[in-house]
Amino acid sequence: MTRGELAIRADVLDVPDECIRAAASLFASVHAAPTLQNAERLVHWLGQHPLHARALDIALTQWGLAQSGHSATFGITATANSSNDSGVTACLDACVPSANGG
Repeated sequence: MTRGELAIRADVLDVPDECIRAAASLFASVHAAPTLQNAERLVHWLGQHPLHARALDIALTQWGLAQSGHSATFGITATANSSNDSGVTACLDACVPSANGG
């Protein structure tokens, strides 16, 4: 899947870019430091909106492509103590209007 196909896929599913970035950041946190706290943050975020599962799917696809050398678009890095609360908040702000039909 190419970068353009990923962009189209995100558009078709109406997944806000903020949510894809939040998913990527949360995944990167778990990948960098597989702790209970990081895993719980990811699971909690996944349960907050139905689009979050799709956002994580897209983020993991981008990560897999980047790891295999097919794409350099997955530029999110994390450390054990990184905070991505602003990205999660931006995602929730983007999801709430679509959840309310607006």
